[in-house]
Formats: sequence, C-alpha cells, structure tokens
Amino acid sequence: MKLSFFALLSTFMVYSLVSGYAINYPLEKNLKKRQWGDPFNQPPQFNQPPQFNQPPQFNQPPQGDQFNQPPQFNQPPQGDQFNQPPQFNQPPQGDQFNQPPQFNQPPQGDQFNQPQQPQGDQFNQPQPPQGDQFNQPQQPQGDQFNQPQQPQGVQFNQPQPPQGDQFNQPQPPQGDQFNQPQPPQGDQFNQSQQPQGNPIPDAQANTPAATNSNFSYNANMEYRDAPNDYLGPCQQAGKITTETYNGINGGNTLLVYTPYGYDQSKKYNIFYLMHGGGENETTIFGKDVELQNILDHMIMKGELQPLIVVTPTFNKCEAQTFYKEFRESVIPFVEGKYSTYVESTTPEAIAASRMHRAYGGFSMGSASTWAVLINCIDICAYFMPLSGDNWEASGGGFEKAKSVADAINRAGIKKNEFFIFAATGSEDIAYPNMNPQMDEMKKMEPFVYSSDFSQGNLYYLVAPGKTHWWGYVKHYIYDALPSFFHEG
Repeated sequence: MKLSFFALLSTFMVYSLVSGYAINYPLEKNLKKRQWGDPFNQPPQFNQPPQFNQPPQFNQPPQGDQFNQPPQFNQPPQGDQFNQPPQFNQPPQGDQFNQPPQFNQPPQGDQFNQPQQPQGDQFNQPQPPQGDQFNQPQQPQGDQFNQPQQPQGVQFNQPQPPQGDQFNQPQPPQGDQFNQPQPPQGDQFNQSQQPQGNPIPDAQANTPAATNSNFSYNANMEYRDAPNDYLGPCQQAGKITTETYNGINGGNTLLVYTPYGYDQSKKYNIFYLMHGGGENETTIFGKDVELQNILDHMIMKGELQPLIVVTPTFNKCEAQTFYKEFRESVIPFVEGKYSTYVESTTPEAIAASRMHRAYGGFSMGSASTWAVLINCIDICAYFMPLSGDNWEASGGGFEKAKSVADAINRAGIKKNEFFIFAATGSEDIAYPNMNPQMDEMKKMEPFVYSSDFSQGNLYYLVAPGKTHWWGYVKHYIYDALPSFFHEG
C-alpha cells in the first residue's frame, strides 16, 4: 500500500513537471519576445518612456531636435520649447512664442514695443534750442524800451554794432540804449549815404537878415535841475491837443501844446520836439515825462516866452528820413492851423519864418535833429540835439562835424542865422560818440562856441553824472530852451 501511494505520488509529480514545462515554455518565450522587441522593430507597447530621456516625438515644434539641439529655423535665442534659458544674452523684449526680439530698442521702451519719445520731452514735442524755454527766438541784448542789449555796459539791453555811434552807427562798446539794428557807419536804416548833405534851397533868397537881441544870456551855461515844484501841475496849465493829419507816409498823429491863454490872434514861436527809440508822439507829454509841467511853470514865472510845442513821431518812416515828412506834411498842417509867424504854408513863407522855428529830440530823436539840420536848414534856425550824435555821415567825429558845416555853408546860412544847443550827461551812453563830434565842431568854421547866442551859435552842455533817461533830459530842455528865439 505504501508503495502504491509513493508510486502514485511520483507519477503525479512527473506528470506535473512535464505539463508545467509544456504550458510555461510558450509563455516564457513570449515574455522574452516582449522584452527584446519583436523581429519588426515595433515600438514597445507598454508606455515606456522614450529612449535617452527624450520627449515624445509626436507633434514637436521645429525649435529643436531630441538631443537638446538649438532651434533649426532662425528662432530667437530666448530659449527652446524645453524652457531652456536664452542662449545669446538677448534683451528682454523678445517673448517665448516665436516673436522676433526687439533689437536695438532704446532703454526707454515700454512693455508694448512702442517707439520711445526723445529724452527730456514728456509730450513728444520737439525740444527747443538750448536756453529757450518757449521756442521763442532770442532777443539780442536790449535797450531801455524793451529792445535787446549788449553786455558791454549798455543799460537797456540793445545789441550793439561794432565801432561807430550808438544810434545805429557801428558802435563802440558803450552801445545803444534803444536796440535798433545797427547799420554800417553813417546810415541807421540802410539808406545810401548822403554826399555831405542834400542840396537845399538858398535860404538867403527867402530869409530876412538876422539882428542881434538884447536878451541877457549866460556865456558859459552849466547844468541846473528845474525846481522841484516845476515837476508838478501848474495852476496856469497849457492845453495839449491830439491832431491827426494825412502826410506823405500816410495818416499820422501828433500832439500840440498851446500855452495858457493861447490867443489865435497872436503869433507864437514853435518848437518841434521828437521822442526817442521805442517811444511815440505821446511820450513827452505822457506820465513818464510830463514836460508840460515845466513849460507851464517857466511861462507863468516869465522865464520862457509863451510858445507852441509839437511832438510828432517818426514811426511811419525812420528817424533819419523824417525830415521829408517834417518839411512836406507836418509844418504845413500844424502852422496852417495854429498861429505862428508863418504868413502862409507855401515853401517861401515857411523859409521866411525860419528864425521862429526850432527842432530838437532825444536819443534817436537827436539823430533826427541832425538830419533836419543838414536837410532843412533853410526852414529852421534853432536846433537842440539831446544825447545823440550825427548819423548823416560815416567816419569819426571830424567827418560828422564836417557834414554839418558843409550843409550850412552850402545853404548860404550866416553865422548869426543858426543856433545849436546840444546836451548830454557825462555818464550817458551817447557821450563817447557825441563828444568827439562836438570837439571837432568847436574848432571848425562856421561854428562859434558860446551859450551867448548874441555872440556865438554852438554850445554843448554836459550834465555831470547824468545818464540816458528822460528824467534828466527834461532838465536839459529847462536849461536850453530859454536861449531860443531871441535872435533875428
């Protein structure tokens, strides 16, 4: 029985071994096939990771291959699709999505690739030139009346020309207070040079011979301020009238001062007084000067004969050419309406009354005065150039003095038939240019130097320490005007 049991057990074991081998052999074989791949190199079927730790090969973008190579299609260097850092130190403007990098962008670039505004301009406006906050052209250095000015000590910001006079002649460093553009020597407004004065009608043909007066002159007058109360209103005030006329330069205006008690039936001497640069016909009787107060007090005190004073303007032409309007338009209009010594407004009658007519002016008005003297000596006898030299001639003091002398001699005017009372301050910017001319005139025929006009015809008053300002100039008029209209 035991033998049978063991025999049966042995048989069962043999059978099991034989059966197991038959069953497992195909399985083992199949497992080996699955492990090493089938004969046709099919990819593994069990979601194994790609060989060499490469990402899947399906739908890959062209930026790189499986071996971490750089992109093949000129992709920007910002990095490949595997989040590698940029390879070429590119600026941060490039994105990661095939956008081209923003090469050569200015550092001011915003986040949206907008072009940057130029540095220093918050509003995309073109920057003005250096030194100008409002794109305005630079004012040359100027004068007292809002004109540009030289840094060389000119008090009122006027660009100065080179050497010459300070009123639009080539200047010395002292400059011109009124900042008019300076023309070449002798010509303020680019006018051609006058050949030592224009021919003038023969004054002797129309003017009676002059006779000396008994007026008590001061032969060597010195500067004096008008009394303080003369600067204020006077109880016997004259009248100022604004007149409009049509002249050779078109419509224009002027102011006429008539003395207290003016009587149309009486005859009055007349003084034409011209303003300076940047001013007009209202300046002299306006609040900044108020010359009428001094005139009123002098007339009331018997220091000045009652007279008519006219303030025209050269603003419709030029200071040097105003003499044409003066002769042809201003005198006929004013003296045809107001009572003067003229018998009519014909040229002959105007010339015949020249001893009762004066012309003066300050600064550019002084340049106008020299021009009237040279071109209108036949119709005017008294002249008051204040703080300004002769612009009618080029050159220095000698040439300027000679052009005045030549005009007087050419007109046949005698020594006692014209009178010049010039004045300026020792600190006036006109002084360095006016002084050489006056020094030459003192030595030259037909001038006789004295403030006693019964003996001489030329005087030059220098006020110590005074500058280029109407506040001083109106006192020069106070000193000079009483000497007029006594001769002839």
